[in-house]
Amino acid sequence: MGRPRIYANDAERMRTNRARQREQAAEARCAEMDAEEALCKAKQLHRAIESAAYAGDAFALQVLGENPSCTMENIASYAGGERGRFFQAPTF
Repeated sequence: MGRPRIYANDAERMRTNRARQREQAAEARCAEMDAEEALCKAKQLHRAIESAAYAGDAFALQVLGENPSCTMENIASYAGGERGRFFQAPTF
């Protein structure tokens, strides 16, 4: 007694496989678009924090990092209660 067939024939197996591949490709495209959008928003936030820091805003001076990733980490740390690790940021 062999293993029961999952698909009735090769054509059905191929259709199912192609549908699965199309679905995976669509999910990958969506994930890539989401990542690009998140990076764009992080850069936009970094520019806004940078502008506020140049204007002398105390919070912006504390959380401004060298790049968007550092700025996001600093904001997360600040919001998470790690305010003590922040020091007086350099003035521009």
